[in-house]
Amino acid sequence: MGRSIGGVVVGYLVFALSAYAFLLVSQRTPEANPTPIFMTVNIMYGIAAGTLAGWVAGRVVGRTETTHGILLAAVIAIVALGSYLFAASFRWSEMLTMFVYAPMAAVGGAWRESQRGRMRS
Repeated sequence: MGRSIGGVVVGYLVFALSAYAFLLVSQRTPEANPTPIFMTVNIMYGIAAGTLAGWVAGRVVGRTETTHGILLAAVIAIVALGSYLFAASFRWSEMLTMFVYAPMAAVGGAWRESQRGRMRS
C-alpha cells in the first residue's frame, strides 16, 4: 500500500511541478486570457505532462499500472475541481485539467503497463 500511495504522490508531483515550470517559463498565469498559440502549446504540454505523470506513477508502483494511473487521474481532477470551486472567477486551466490532462494520467499508466507486458514476452 505504501508503494501505491508513493507512486500516486510522485506522479502528482511530476504533473504539478511540470505545470508550474511551464507557467514560469511562459511567464503567464492561469488567470490570464490565453492567446490561441499559448492555448495550443499549453494543451500539448498538459497532455504530455499528464501522460508522463501516469507513466511515472505506474513505474514507481511496478504493478497494476493502469489502476494507479486512474487513481492519479482522480487525484488530479479532484484537486482541479477544488481549485475551480474556490476560484473567484472561471478559469480555463481547471477545466482543461479536469477533462483533458487528468484522463491522460490513466493513459500514461496503461502505456506503462503495456510496456511491462511486452518486456515479459
